[in-house]
Amino acid sequence: MTDAPVTPTELTAAIVAVRDRLVADGRYDGFAAINAGYCGDFADDVQDFLGRSPVCAEPYQVGVEGFMESEDDEPTVMDRALLAEHWPDVVPPQGLDWDDVDALAARASFSCGTHTWLCLAGRHYDAEAPDGVDNFFDLPFFSRIVASWVEDSAPQPR
Repeated sequence: MTDAPVTPTELTAAIVAVRDRLVADGRYDGFAAINAGYCGDFADDVQDFLGRSPVCAEPYQVGVEGFMESEDDEPTVMDRALLAEHWPDVVPPQGLDWDDVDALAARASFSCGTHTWLCLAGRHYDAEAPDGVDNFFDLPFFSRIVASWVEDSAPQPR
């Protein structure tokens, strides 16, 4: 393992190399498929590629549960104070407020294992977002969940 800091450019290159190998080897038919069940292992693979520990050095792994308040070790609502202090760019998706996000999180059963991604210098990276995003809700994984929830929550014509 190395102690030298990883740059965003190096992280992007590692993500692209690992995801391209997984698709080329036929293990997954696309980058969204990697994020649909292999995301934690993918984050491990990227950190291994970079020569990093999964828990000690940046880029570090995070999951949606790390941004939520917990009760009896179960995530409940988004931890607005934590987000405002450490990730001020993480805000509800356009057209939603925090109460909507909490309802979405409850309906989608956000918990440990919902999605795992890498964080470096406040940006969020996964197999579909190798260049990173400031707001993890902008990761395509979450964008699909939000779009589905909005569609399902829209008033139905009579």
